[in-house]
Amino acid sequence: MSIFEDKLDKVPVDQKFKIKKLLTVANISIIGPIVLVFYFLFCYFRYNVWGITPTDGATALARGIQNLPRPPGY
Repeated sequence: MSIFEDKLDKVPVDQKFKIKKLLTVANISIIGPIVLVFYFLFCYFRYNVWGITPTDGATALARGIQNLPRPPGY
């Protein structure tokens, strides 16, 4: 969170107010279910068109993340 707070400090006051207004609980509670509906629709169409289940997608994503180059020192 501190990274975001540092970046928020550099944003002009009027824009900072707009950002905080966008991130209110009410807006998140409205946007959350909408995003979920779109995600489930995406999964449904992806399964019907290409036959990819959400588990297949998650496995592919995890495999992709594991294959990323490691940061220095690891």
